[in-house]
Amino acid sequence: MTVMTNHVVVCLFADAHSALIGLRNLIMPLRASNFDYEELRQVIIVGDKDYIRKEWRSLSNFPKITILNVRIFALFLPAIITSEPKV
Repeated sequence: MTVMTNHVVVCLFADAHSALIGLRNLIMPLRASNFDYEELRQVIIVGDKDYIRKEWRSLSNFPKITILNVRIFALFLPAIITSEPKV
């Protein structure tokens, strides 16, 4: 099992027939040129693969992006809770 920490999760409530959101504009600041590769956070995009395919051309050159094919409409997400580890 892979454990990820310090990552960004993007949940897309969109399907193949939805208009483009412009995910590139969301990801671009997370990939600013002043970050070293080691400083980049993994971005996990959770959503319908048919929608993500429509935006993939503008995302495919960014490093550390993971796609999780899930139809969000079928999920029940009551809360998303995060915690920073104690140092």
